[in-house]
Amino acid sequence: METLFTPGRIWFTLIFAGCFALVLVFAYWKDIKIHRKYFKNAWVVLLAVLLFLAIFLFLKRKFIGV
Repeated sequence: METLFTPGRIWFTLIFAGCFALVLVFAYWKDIKIHRKYFKNAWVVLLAVLLFLAIFLFLKRKFIGV
C-alpha cells in the first residue's frame, strides 16, 4: 500500500505554505496605512460575529440538543 504523505509531498507543502505566508505578510505590510485608515473598528465586527455564534450555539443546545 502506498503512503499518503511522501517526503516530496511534505516538502512541497512546507515550501508552498511558507511562500504563501510570505506573500500575505508582504501584501499586508504594503497596505498597512490603508488598513489603519479604513478598518479602524474591525474588531467590533469580529466581536459581533463571535457573540452571534455563541448565542446561536447556546440556543441550539438548549432547544434542540447535541
